[in-house]
Amino acid sequence: MSFSKQYAALEAKFKAQVDRDNEDFRPHGFESKFLANIAPKGPVDYILVAMEPSFGGGSGIPTPGKALNSRNFAGSLEDFILHYCVKEYLCEGERTYYLTDLSQGAMPVAKASSSLALRYERYKRWYTLICEEIELVGPNAPIIPVGYVVRDFLEVQNTQNLTGEILHYSPSAAAHRPKIPDLQDVEFSEFKKTVDMSVIEMTIRRVMEEARLGSAPLEATLKRLRRGSGLTKSRKQLMFTYKCQFEKILKANAR
Repeated sequence: MSFSKQYAALEAKFKAQVDRDNEDFRPHGFESKFLANIAPKGPVDYILVAMEPSFGGGSGIPTPGKALNSRNFAGSLEDFILHYCVKEYLCEGERTYYLTDLSQGAMPVAKASSSLALRYERYKRWYTLICEEIELVGPNAPIIPVGYVVRDFLEVQNTQNLTGEILHYSPSAAAHRPKIPDLQDVEFSEFKKTVDMSVIEMTIRRVMEEARLGSAPLEATLKRLRRGSGLTKSRKQLMFTYKCQFEKILKANAR
């Protein structure tokens, strides 16, 4: 069976698990919706694992009057900052990567984070599927947790090939963005001069074209993100943090 057919079969399992999750969620007044990742073309060099998709931020289930993309990790400016930094500082233009979540049903952030114990129980239900995903997409790839919640969960599961975590890109973790830049003030001052919205817009085009999401969603995404606050100091701090963290991961994996 081809890689694309194997991946499609795995997505069908993800959808079925979202349906099972909803049996638990409906009594609490909400549902999750399956939100597909950007499918890889074959096995990759790195796998980055975040928590779960969220409604909002520019990606999610298409809603009348809202320009939402139908793929995970393809909506917010932070999504594309992550793509840019992975491409530039981790893959260095030569390697490939894949972004995924521990559970793949999109839900409101408040519901997802309401209880750490319930979140871990949900992740346990998904873990067998995540292992299948890793085995298909990158059996030998380093697994990079996005945030401490993912790191802690995967460590408890004794996940193979686990490597250093990176800061979560969510604005809710923005208070942690200055930590590394503040320790390297001179380097950060120089770094700020090297990045602007043009590099992120190039990344948006590249990611969405590679994912074959179409010209209309691409232009709608660019238009929506241009109305925002742009590459603020906080977002540049996030980029510099990723640069430093990816350089550390590369150094550790080169030993």
